[in-house]
Amino acid sequence: MNANSNNPSKNMNKNISRQITRTEVVLAVLLVGTISYLIYFQTSHETGENSSLVEPSECPTPGCYESIIEIQSYIDESVDPCEDFNQFACGKFFENSYKTQVTAKIIQDQIEYYNELEGMIVQPVTNKDSEAIKIQKMFFQACVNVDKNDENHNKVILDIIDDVGEWPLRKTSGWVEKDFDWLEVTVRCKQLGLPFQWFLQFSLHEEDLKYLKISYPLLDSSAKANRTTVGHIMSNLLGKKVNAKTISDFEQSLINIIKKQKSETILTTVAELQTQHLVFPWLNFLNDITENNLDEDTQVASNVNEYIVDLYKLLNGTPKRIQADYIMWKIVEHFVPYLSNNVRKHGIPEIPKNARTQFCETTAKKNFQYFAQIEYVRKYVNEEVKNFVTELTDLTRQEFLTIVEESAWRNTSLGQEVVNTFNNVFEVDVGFDLVNEDFLEANFWHIGNLTFDSDNPGIIEIITTRSKYFYESLFTNINTTALSPEITNFLQTMDVQYILFDSSKKRMVIPPAILHGFLYENERPNYLNFASLGSLIAAEFIKSTQLVTNRCLEVDYEKTASEQTTFKSLDVIREVLPDVIGRHISYDVYQKWVTANGEETQLPLLSYSPNQLFWIKSSLINCHKKLTYTEDESDFNLMVSKYKNVLAVRHSRHFGGDFGCTENTKMNPLAKC
Repeated sequence: MNANSNNPSKNMNKNISRQITRTEVVLAVLLVGTISYLIYFQTSHETGENSSLVEPSECPTPGCYESIIEIQSYIDESVDPCEDFNQFACGKFFENSYKTQVTAKIIQDQIEYYNELEGMIVQPVTNKDSEAIKIQKMFFQACVNVDKNDENHNKVILDIIDDVGEWPLRKTSGWVEKDFDWLEVTVRCKQLGLPFQWFLQFSLHEEDLKYLKISYPLLDSSAKANRTTVGHIMSNLLGKKVNAKTISDFEQSLINIIKKQKSETILTTVAELQTQHLVFPWLNFLNDITENNLDEDTQVASNVNEYIVDLYKLLNGTPKRIQADYIMWKIVEHFVPYLSNNVRKHGIPEIPKNARTQFCETTAKKNFQYFAQIEYVRKYVNEEVKNFVTELTDLTRQEFLTIVEESAWRNTSLGQEVVNTFNNVFEVDVGFDLVNEDFLEANFWHIGNLTFDSDNPGIIEIITTRSKYFYESLFTNINTTALSPEITNFLQTMDVQYILFDSSKKRMVIPPAILHGFLYENERPNYLNFASLGSLIAAEFIKSTQLVTNRCLEVDYEKTASEQTTFKSLDVIREVLPDVIGRHISYDVYQKWVTANGEETQLPLLSYSPNQLFWIKSSLINCHKKLTYTEDESDFNLMVSKYKNVLAVRHSRHFGGDFGCTENTKMNPLAKC
């Protein structure tokens, strides 16, 4: 199964208010499961039966009962696992797929993950929320309810704009052109939480986050508002006719300058910038913008050497009245989606009423980047999870290394390279750094001691206050210890449902979306976690070795697959091999873990041993049902999923004994690869 080819976000149920939460489901399952067990337990004692099931006290967590329901929803106990293990492990899931409209649990898990992230944005604020999530939720709620006090939003933004200084569009007469200084306006706008990066952009350097980066704005013709739109918005906001032609023409001239720029970003000092641009007061301006104590020797990253020259030519050739009108327009443009409906209906882009919720959610994600994902990590990833996953990875590495060391393949150049790689302990990243609030504030949240002037702030106050505190916090990082690029990379991969292993860096990333649900749950027995997450980790190790196929498995596939005329055995086994070997490795790792830590109890209400449940659980990820002929999942991927399960058990030294299969049954042949 190639779950990664699917786009779960397309299938997300946007109606959060109508969804039954996972907690509610688990509580219901817990209640029903407990009652069912007590009835069974009482009946078995009354009839004198000797039940092999453990008492309810041995399944104390919701995760335990979730596992019971999951297993019961997959397996078809009318099928003999020794004859057709894939149908046994997946039969009930196949039967119910059309009813549930679930093609694969791993896909459903990702949908649930996205829904939970969405809930962290769109649901009402609670006392349990972190300060970061509270602010994001407040923004969303204020954005959705923007029609409340509709006209007041216009007055609020105009009052803030007036706080910057005098504007020709706000004065009927008496505006003094020589008093206008775009540098002073830039600093004042930043202090008030308004947009301020129309001519220069300020951030931290992507390649080394301890450096301030100065760059030209990312502006192109596609982002340019047409003249009619500018005129309508400004005229409706100001209550008078506005000549938008000069604003639009100036913006096009700025875009033309930006298009010419080809300078690379380089590290330089403030003194060197000053030498290159004598008319620009770099040191004072940068200190005013960052509210930092930079000096002439401070290094910054810059790509504006040629751009500054062109910008000054444009500004010197443009009346300050037009510069002021353009800056005022850029401020207004930023707030258009939150102004009165009379102004908003000319917005850029136009936001239909029925799309308001989606717009607000998307904007919340953009303005509060990674807040929901970080909250997810803080909710589900703790030190216990980190330690277990790290231990699981290292035990798997050691077992894999033992297998390679004992093989003839070890003496090849590739085998030696693999041994050298796996002789080292790997770094395992599950995002645990994101649990530390000081770390989060310094590197991601940037909310500082954010407080609002009013008890029930409106959307304009939320946006401007957030901006003020964001840049204040961000710029305190200048010339401090840089954030590890691995953390930034981790955040960019937080939403994926697969493991990322880089053997060259000896680093494995296990995104948090994996660490709560189908593949891992710290509240369930570990034989289930070894079966699912452990098998996937081992499979990633196999993939890194560049092993292509196994001729023995090819031959067996050709003998057992009735569909072998459709799909070449080499193509199938190339996909199947990591899963088959990975499952065998993880099984052996679990047996050693049991030797060191003691046996675990079986799940109540199920008559399967821990070893049997290992084989069942490790197979569920490959249960996939194609529901329509138009579905993206190919018949080849369905075939691969099936034979991952079939060949894994047929060639296991342990499966037959675990399930009591007689020799030479379909799933327990005498000859094994």
